[in-house]
Amino acid sequence: MNGKHYRYAATLVCALSIAMLATPTDAAAQRGGHGSVHSAGRGGPGRSPGGHHSAARHRSHVHHVHHMHHAMHPWAFRGPSIWVWHPIGFLVTTIAVTAIVVSIVDDDGNTSSSGNVYYDQGVYYEKQSDGSYKAIPPPKGAQISSLPEGYTSVSVGSKQYGYYQGDFYVEGADGKYVVTAAPVGAIVPYIPDSATEKESDGKTTYEYNGVTYDAVSLNGDTSYVVSKSS
Repeated sequence: MNGKHYRYAATLVCALSIAMLATPTDAAAQRGGHGSVHSAGRGGPGRSPGGHHSAARHRSHVHHVHHMHHAMHPWAFRGPSIWVWHPIGFLVTTIAVTAIVVSIVDDDGNTSSSGNVYYDQGVYYEKQSDGSYKAIPPPKGAQISSLPEGYTSVSVGSKQYGYYQGDFYVEGADGKYVVTAAPVGAIVPYIPDSATEKESDGKTTYEYNGVTYDAVSLNGDTSYVVSKSS
């Protein structure tokens, strides 16, 4: 091989190597950030808080990393997280060794074990008769020691809430976080991808786990406000 051909071959090899290294980065850029993870919208995990598209509905992507901080929003993103999130009804054969049995706090402040309900990384599971585990809505009063990676801080009046994948938490007297009803007026950057879209009198609303959301525009981005809570 002469010098000219050698230089050509070396250049081609370098170009191919760069392309191979760049591909994962490009793919990650397309998935992540505000525009993919939680709010890539049905028009844009699809819907994710990863990237905000004004025309697209930010809905949560089920199997991607969680949203990053975005300075445009008044809430604070606590992330990122690389955990896999499972929607309500999702079945798994096993759960992680980090899963814990959920404890429940009643209205009088008494704590008891939920029995066969487990929590791991933002998801609640109920053990089935065949030994598998089904993702379920968090039981009322369920408490956890720390909020899930990627949670969002939400203010309604003077009260602070932690929000994650359709679940709202308040801080308890003992420093733990307790599942609470969705507060009407809360504005969140995304809703779970499995939320149901409904049309009535020309207005589109979204329902998830008994909560109704209206889409609103904030700083050119689509967000969701709790309009009705069960």
